[in-house]
Amino acid sequence: MNGLLSNLNIKGDLHVHTNYSDGISSIYEVVSFARDMGYKYIGISDHTKDLKVVNGLNEKRLMNERLEVRKLQSKFPEIKILFGAEVNIRQDGSLDIEESALRELDFVIASIHYGFYLDRETNTKRMIKAIRNPYVSIIGHPTGRKIGERERMNVRYDLIFKEAERTGTIVEVNATNDRLDIDSNMVYDLRNREVLFSIGSDAHFAPQLHSLSNFGVFILRRALVPENKVINTFNLNHLLEVLGRKRRSFNKDND
Repeated sequence: MNGLLSNLNIKGDLHVHTNYSDGISSIYEVVSFARDMGYKYIGISDHTKDLKVVNGLNEKRLMNERLEVRKLQSKFPEIKILFGAEVNIRQDGSLDIEESALRELDFVIASIHYGFYLDRETNTKRMIKAIRNPYVSIIGHPTGRKIGERERMNVRYDLIFKEAERTGTIVEVNATNDRLDIDSNMVYDLRNREVLFSIGSDAHFAPQLHSLSNFGVFILRRALVPENKVINTFNLNHLLEVLGRKRRSFNKDND
């Protein structure tokens, strides 16, 4: 039987923003900090174009960032830099980045950043459509709550998590201290489902990477989730295999 999650088993973080969008730290600073933490991989996942207020990236800027990441990798042989994005789930459930660009990413986090107060049925259908997208690896901060600012969205979480299980979409535990989304009670209810979790620091400044271990690990431990259900504990090859499952299945079905 796998033991409970420990900080010692964490190998990386996939939800990190840089100064390409609304982060403070450069890609170099983030990767350097993650390497010094002992991480084996770090995922860059800046905001995309619908979030203009936070300098979200369009397809061209996203590919420029990808090029910088690829060039930077040679300077950091000790840690793998994975390139993704935190894309926006639009009100109709589509994503704000074209499929041609999504194909070039190592992983995709899909999140809701606006339209929180649409009716229950609309937001439920919206999230389910995004979860069914073959390029979506992870569903980010699923309830949309911000502590002291915004309550959870009114959606059918039972249906959303059932669809995540069916499609193999990873559920994020967002470790930012004003989100803690999803919380340990929701995680506990999911622990016996065939669902994998990703802890995301959602860091916008390199030292915020520590929120993953400060808060995220605690949430999962409190919910009695074994480490083999948390992708941050996976070695790189296993992680890449898991992140690419939906896409490979989609490509196989459409050959």
